[in-house]
Amino acid sequence: AARVMFAVLGSLDEAHRKGVVHRDLKPSNVFLQKTDRGERVRVLDFGIARHGASTTLTEPGMIMGTPAYMSPEQSLRDDLDGRSDLYSLGAILFEALTGRAPFTAPNPQTMILKHALMPAPRLSDVADGLPRELEGVVEQLLAKNPEHRPRTSEQVIELLRPFTARRAVARPRTDADQ
Repeated sequence: AARVMFAVLGSLDEAHRKGVVHRDLKPSNVFLQKTDRGERVRVLDFGIARHGASTTLTEPGMIMGTPAYMSPEQSLRDDLDGRSDLYSLGAILFEALTGRAPFTAPNPQTMILKHALMPAPRLSDVADGLPRELEGVVEQLLAKNPEHRPRTSEQVIELLRPFTARRAVARPRTDADQ
């Protein structure tokens, strides 16, 4: 998971340095491509990405993005920075590590409310076998307030670096475990 996240963070870093926010980062936009030299990770679909605080794509009351991975601030306003993408990356990492998204809901509106108002579940409440320090990284990425998240992709890379050599195996919890 860390290896794939590093590649995604590299793409995001390049976009963010140019003032571009993806605004729809989700697992289906992270593409693993087999090459002669191994796997290559690509970030796809910058279709609703915008430079800085641009509001040219959306109209008042219109929400763009995928609710299951949308940052709280994205559903409330359009003036986003790269930390919104880092929240989405946190939701993807949560799912990659536990086998499920941080929140589920019967409709997009409820999903948006959960991301905006409810604390994300802790990794240890959903899966066993993951380092506690990694739980802290995911909690930072899923912070409701963007000011409490890492500011840059480079900071997230440094937070994840200690986990690249580890081989933890997560076991999702089942009803029998509770």
